[in-house]
Amino acid sequence: MKNPVKNNTRLKQTLYNASLLLTLAGSLFISPVSLAQSTGVLGLYQSSTQMTKLSINTLEKTAHQNGCAIRREGSVIGAQGNYDLDSINGFFLLECEQPVMDGSAKQDIFSRLKNQFNHLKLIEGNINQFGQFGLAQAAGKRAYILKVSDYNNQAPIKRERDLALLGKQSQSLNNHYNVEAFLKVNDAAGMARPDEVVVIYYDSPQQAEQFRAGNPDFMEKIGQFNQDHISQFSYLQVLSHR
Repeated sequence: MKNPVKNNTRLKQTLYNASLLLTLAGSLFISPVSLAQSTGVLGLYQSSTQMTKLSINTLEKTAHQNGCAIRREGSVIGAQGNYDLDSINGFFLLECEQPVMDGSAKQDIFSRLKNQFNHLKLIEGNINQFGQFGLAQAAGKRAYILKVSDYNNQAPIKRERDLALLGKQSQSLNNHYNVEAFLKVNDAAGMARPDEVVVIYYDSPQQAEQFRAGNPDFMEKIGQFNQDHISQFSYLQVLSHR
């Protein structure tokens, strides 16, 4: 199934602009409310509309059997980057009591879900949540972007210093984004293992446009950060149903 968003120039530009912002997520962990750490599993897949409802029902059962809850799930409406993600059009994010991809359990959960989701990719790691309720709060009208990335690790000390500086600057700007969760990846199936996944949101799509349009100098600085410190990435614009 061909992904119709890949040839949409305007959407690519939107995702490019948004992707520049996501490298700052690590520096925003000075948030006054950080919830207890648990295990997160991000799933990316391709599915027809007809199959999605049945697949989500299977996912609900599998999640419950493995001590997990579905926190976010919905459609991927735009993608940019150089990970080989096939033509994914759906995603889910689980919060689990403990890792579910250790040893034989990894093959079990992957095989079970792979029967329902085409081109399934699973990414697991320790997850930190931010805000008063974290992922337990409904998505509502928020505009979400998922960042999946690898750092090149050529200058890690400088990277952290650059993150801190840019993060401090971003918080002084109007309509800035919020970090909802950060997943430090330990394992993956169906794709190369990335370093991290960051979940960010704006309160509305309009807020996202206002932030990008109003801060061209800041966007340029973040673009330089990406060039200096990131070796591989994919940025996903998603619509969450819960």
